Amino acid sequence: IILQETPNRTGNFSLSGNGVTTLFTIPHGLGQIPVYYNAVPTSPDASNIRFISANSNEIIIHYASAPAPGLNTLSWNWEARR
Repeated sequence: IILQETPNRTGNFSLSGNGVTTLFTIPHGLGQIPVYYNAVPTSPDASNIRFISANSNEIIIHYASAPAPGLNTLSWNWEARR
């Protein structure tokens, strides 16, 4: 039996809110849709996530209402697994 290494990607990502945008993307670099993905807010303005999705390039964080405007006030710890 040959076991293949499962690539995991993790990191911290910060962005600025503008008071209008409700979708924020974090590049994960796997080149395919992850089998597992998550993003955890690490700043108060990044809380109240509605849901999280992913595509082959990014983790997508969806908010029901736009976070308040501010410079680098949104931050998340994130993880994606192939």
